[in-house]
Amino acid sequence: MLIIVLALHHQSELLSEQSGASYRDKILELRKQQLQSHIELAMGAISHIYLTADQDDPVAQKQVAEILNTLEYGEDGYFFVYSDTGINIVHPRQPYRVGQDLWEWVDVSGNPLIQILITNAQQGGGFHEYLWEKPSTGLMAKKLAYSVMLDKWQWMVGTGIYIDDIDRDVVTLQEEINGHINQTFLVILVLTVAGVVVVFFSGLFLQASERKLADVKLKALTNRIVDSQEIERQRVSRELHDGIIQMLVSTKYVVENAIFKLNKGEGADKELSQCEQYLDATINDVRRISRDLHPNLLEDHGLSAALAALIEDYKSRLGLDISFTPLAIKKLLPSDARTTLYRIAQEALTNIERHANATKVTVKLQVNDAWFKLSITDNGCGFDTQKLSRNKSPYVGIGLRNMAERISYFDGKLDIYSAKTGTKVVAKLPKKLMNYGNSEKR
Repeated sequence: MLIIVLALHHQSELLSEQSGASYRDKILELRKQQLQSHIELAMGAISHIYLTADQDDPVAQKQVAEILNTLEYGEDGYFFVYSDTGINIVHPRQPYRVGQDLWEWVDVSGNPLIQILITNAQQGGGFHEYLWEKPSTGLMAKKLAYSVMLDKWQWMVGTGIYIDDIDRDVVTLQEEINGHINQTFLVILVLTVAGVVVVFFSGLFLQASERKLADVKLKALTNRIVDSQEIERQRVSRELHDGIIQMLVSTKYVVENAIFKLNKGEGADKELSQCEQYLDATINDVRRISRDLHPNLLEDHGLSAALAALIEDYKSRLGLDISFTPLAIKKLLPSDARTTLYRIAQEALTNIERHANATKVTVKLQVNDAWFKLSITDNGCGFDTQKLSRNKSPYVGIGLRNMAERISYFDGKLDIYSAKTGTKVVAKLPKKLMNYGNSEKR
């Protein structure tokens, strides 16, 4: 748990940093688009003079400078103009700089700012971040500038947006993310400590008890766990069916409506169509999960009908050749016994899907003088049952172990035969469980 928590904490920190960086990049991209739009508007405001002026036209140059000197946007937005030799021509917020040669001037970071802006402009226009005095506060702040050239006069025209607010927003965002992460890790820590304490004292209690008493309690606990699992499966099944599926279906209708509206103009209809497809797939998956958790067929129509539906699902999904021999009786066993056999069949088919590489499967329900039997046979690669039984790891063969524990609850047997030519799983319940008096013909 400690390793998992540390790994999650490291990944969460990376996520926080990446989220902040991604947010900053997106906002910067929007600011760059704004700057380009401002420059385009400024060029449009002076184009009627600039395009008709001569290469050396002091009257036109003065008119253009006056126009640019009056153009402003927002509280701190203005335009500045420099000649290609670094002479300031327009600076409405710092008019004392007009006429100064700032070619060799460096900013607080030691960079020749004017040279950089002019170079960017000569290359067809470019962006640059630097520190500059913010008019509204009089303090140094980060600024993003964009500059272009008026080639006829060799003027660099530029404008900038202060971006110190972006860094503040990034810090706030990261603090919020880190706060949620810290709360989550606190909950994990409390649960981990509580779990360790519970496991520790449970171990002491089991060590102090007599072996026989411990075995009896352990068996009773196993039975309660099996019962609790089935109750929980029923509850989750109802929640999935009545809640999540309905919500997803409603969402699907909203997406379809959005696609319809977006198709009237330009919009993200392709992405919304994909979202609709994803929702359809999710709805189908939730329905399948709901059915797998607790199939209604098992209660309404009996074990044979439920197994037939389960087998049909595997056939359609995997393309396997699965034959099924049912019993022509609706309810031959108690409800919990039917559930046990259904879960064993489900686990066996899942193992075949994951490990066997089989092409043909046979499922049979049979009754003889002593047992009610469910058998599942495949022609897959098989496995070494002896090696599996010798392995002491609790994580090896857990599916087979669960099957054995389920069947042992009813004093049944689970027989497994496996070779290179295939595997056969036989689950047997005592015939005394069968209730012919309440059975119904299909």
